[in-house]
Amino acid sequence: MKERLLVILLIGISALNFVPADFSLGDISYSIDSQYGPSGSVRGWLNISFSNESSNSLFSASFGNSITLIDLLRTDSNYDYSCTTDNCTFDYSASNGTPTKSFNLGVGDSKILGIQFKEDIIAINSVDFIVESTAEQSCFNQLTMDFLKDGSNDFGNTKSIVGDCAFTKSYGCFDAEASANDYIIGKFPSKHCQRINLSESPGFKLGAWIKRNGGNRDLTMALYNLYGSAISGAHCILPNVSEGEVSCEVSHLVPESAEYYVCIYSEEQGTSEIRGYSMIDGCGFYGVNVLDENAAFQIFAEGRKFDDIEILNITNSLPHGNTLGGEAEDYLIETYGSLGCSTGCIIPLKFISQKLQDITLKDLKVKYETNLGPTTLTTFYELEESPPKISSDLQKLSIDGGEFLLPSGYGETVFKLEFNEEEILSKKVSIEEVPKINYITPRKTASAYPTTFKAKISSSSNITEYKWRFGDGEIKTTDTNTVIHTYGSIGDYLLKLTVTDSVQRESSKTFEINVESPDEIINKTLIEMQGDLIKINTQLEKFLSFEGKGLNEVLELDLMNDKLKQSQRDYKSAVSDQDFNNVMTKILEIKIPKSIIISKSSEFLVFYPDEKNIDLQILSEISKEDYDASKEDSFIEGVFAWHHENLDVKIKFLEMSSKYEHYSEPVLRSFELVIKKKDPGVKDAYIILKQLDNLKFKENYLEESESGYVYIDLSSEEKSLAFSTTEEVDVTDLALFISPEISRLPLIELPEQEEEKKKWGLFIAIIVFLLIIGLVVYVGLQEWYKRRYENYLFKNRNDLYNIVAFIQNSRNKKVEDPKIALKLRKAGWASEQVNYAMKKYVGKRTGMLEIPIDWILKFFKKKKPSKIDAKKRMLSTSPMGKFQKR
Repeated sequence: MKERLLVILLIGISALNFVPADFSLGDISYSIDSQYGPSGSVRGWLNISFSNESSNSLFSASFGNSITLIDLLRTDSNYDYSCTTDNCTFDYSASNGTPTKSFNLGVGDSKILGIQFKEDIIAINSVDFIVESTAEQSCFNQLTMDFLKDGSNDFGNTKSIVGDCAFTKSYGCFDAEASANDYIIGKFPSKHCQRINLSESPGFKLGAWIKRNGGNRDLTMALYNLYGSAISGAHCILPNVSEGEVSCEVSHLVPESAEYYVCIYSEEQGTSEIRGYSMIDGCGFYGVNVLDENAAFQIFAEGRKFDDIEILNITNSLPHGNTLGGEAEDYLIETYGSLGCSTGCIIPLKFISQKLQDITLKDLKVKYETNLGPTTLTTFYELEESPPKISSDLQKLSIDGGEFLLPSGYGETVFKLEFNEEEILSKKVSIEEVPKINYITPRKTASAYPTTFKAKISSSSNITEYKWRFGDGEIKTTDTNTVIHTYGSIGDYLLKLTVTDSVQRESSKTFEINVESPDEIINKTLIEMQGDLIKINTQLEKFLSFEGKGLNEVLELDLMNDKLKQSQRDYKSAVSDQDFNNVMTKILEIKIPKSIIISKSSEFLVFYPDEKNIDLQILSEISKEDYDASKEDSFIEGVFAWHHENLDVKIKFLEMSSKYEHYSEPVLRSFELVIKKKDPGVKDAYIILKQLDNLKFKENYLEESESGYVYIDLSSEEKSLAFSTTEEVDVTDLALFISPEISRLPLIELPEQEEEKKKWGLFIAIIVFLLIIGLVVYVGLQEWYKRRYENYLFKNRNDLYNIVAFIQNSRNKKVEDPKIALKLRKAGWASEQVNYAMKKYVGKRTGMLEIPIDWILKFFKKKKPSKIDAKKRMLSTSPMGKFQKR
């Protein structure tokens, strides 16, 4: 009887200690927006409460994204909740304390042990212990230790040995198949550097392709962090090889894969060279300090092999200068609120294995100070971890920060959200061409200064409303893309802009605004602008004189320099708040980019005009000849036929963009035309170009203007010309054509319809009629598919142009089609887009099975061959002709 009572009592106590986890949704459980752009992030809120819910409970979305409860809560500063531990960190319970711990770990296994304090402490002086392991050699770090279990590997095996770990070799963004040039290796402090993701390794082979050109100066390979600081001791001298890839070795532990700069330089002047090429979104640069990465070099790093572990001495000193004792103190204060540990404080140690091994921990010495004097801990404990519990009242939880992404294609879809595998939200949403918020300027301003914020929006419809939430409690609504707002105090604010267009499509984006004191931000900004101006002027010297001069004019660098100097003088004499505000106003008018980048480019492409760009009226005015307007289509076809029969025309394109701190924008586009007559007997013609914004020619081509066009006589057998513009135009929509006088155009007569043949009989007539109707419907679908499918795949025509240009460049370099397709897919293009562009380039069918309309017409009518057919056949032999002529 007593035993039964004891069991009942224990069950009762257990029931009292057990608190079930739960969550509840309100009557109106959620609200999310219904319209999004491709790959948009779901916006809205949940009306939800929690009761002792585990912090690692999971929100899972229908398209693969997920986030833990605590991580989502931390994105919404307005949601009030409580946690069973300080800062919602994991809780631990310790048991089985011994001076020595032995255990076995396999590949991918981990184990958590810990150190426990049971009295109030004043300071932790040091933490030291020894690790013994039976792990053998490996290309992966056999054992790493995460002190404090914060996700960073603090210690690992540092012993290295020569061995084959070739799979760790990386060249960063360098492509061996790309066309490259040789560049002279600079004298230190100038250096060629490449950002490379180094493998988890105890040391590295650092190398590059070099050509010494008869010189014998020492060439140094070195590691730098991403801030441009040299890694102590991580440098070596390359062997004296005349030409080719060569390497040397450095010892530097990278406990987990991370990006570094691998650099090459010399302490002496010389002519030795390195191989590389320009690259818009590169990973390399040349210079003294870390610059914009606009290049790729044949620089590489290869991880060395980890030797047998045997013994690791874990000492108080950490590689980055901190100490284990100091980090342990910070952890206790952050986790428990103080160093008062009379009720118990635990520091976790996590060991991660990548090799089968037996491990022994021993000789622990944690030296710390107490009110009774210094003492030492020598005991390791087994730890059991448990996530903290979260509770809250019913309230709205924003899911904006969950980054629950939608598909990239247009159309309707159902978004579902689950919490702990229970569906809590389901709604049909529409993915449309919503307005795109590109950027906001400025992103830095002064407190107490009325700042004009301006948004850059891309939209197919007019924007009717801009709602600005400034992050300081104030909200403003405007019907233009500008607003004036004053932040009352310094700090970082989240400015959320929501725009709505004329058909009620809406999109939002949040930007961080940095607000500092007027004196501080003005001084800092003036220094940055001065450095940017020097850098830009240096960069412009590397451009061709024509393009460099054009960029200088478009960016108004001389004017910006004058304004900057005046602002510097005004700042030095500023005393009152109004003085500082006046300087701030002038500074915000100065627009100096961080760098100039090549945002689009192409090698020479075969050029044919787009028929919509052939203007017979301007040709008539230039040649002073009339034409029969009723035969306009025949004359346009004549321009095509004359162009194809008499000219070889190629065009090259370059788009240059200004890169600012938070965005980039195109500023100048340049074109180069090379025109060759196929026969010396071809008579003169006109190069006709529609006037463009800020049109500048490289030299005097004796160009003349007429009714919004510019024309140049084509009299020589070969002519090259170059021009630039600030207008948003590229090869695909350049309004340019070449034509002789109207009287010398071949007039291409379009075929006329002949009389329909007699019907055989009523029954056959009905059958033929139905077939014709079916044929018309099919052809209509076929044409719709050809037009809409391409627009569906490539919302921006420039994307298709860029892919085709890449395909042509790659084919010119003898790259096989499968490799071209693979590179495009790796660059982020969908397989459907790649397949379409590859077929488009070679002239293959890209859509539905096409009915041979010409053959059918020939069957039902007699058709006289015309020049237009010959012209079309000739164009069909040119894949780029097919691409250009739509």
